[in-house]
Amino acid sequence: MSELRDTLIEIIGTHVEFCGATDAADAIIAALPDMVRPLQWEGGEYYTGDDEGYMAEAKDHVGNWYLVEDHVSGYFASVSTDEGWSDGPHETPDAARAAVQAHHTAAILSAFGVQGGEA
Repeated sequence: MSELRDTLIEIIGTHVEFCGATDAADAIIAALPDMVRPLQWEGGEYYTGDDEGYMAEAKDHVGNWYLVEDHVSGYFASVSTDEGWSDGPHETPDAARAAVQAHHTAAILSAFGVQGGEA
């Protein structure tokens, strides 16, 4: 069995028996954000040379590249989609990566007409 299937069985079994189908559907929607797999980051090291700095990148399942890099004012996150996206400054690379993950999760949920686990 898949992890998703097991999670859905647990949610449905708990909510349908005691609360009904509407509550089960709401519980599934609320669980969706936690079901989005985290991006896998590469790099994340400081580099030296003409352009000293920090850079890490990740690629999602549809080919978008996510980038975290430092600038004078902090760490910035960006994504290579048609509309583009950037966020920052953040105090740490981890904070910038968290912003990227939140953006990635929101993009996936929007395909289901869901925002932040709410229908």
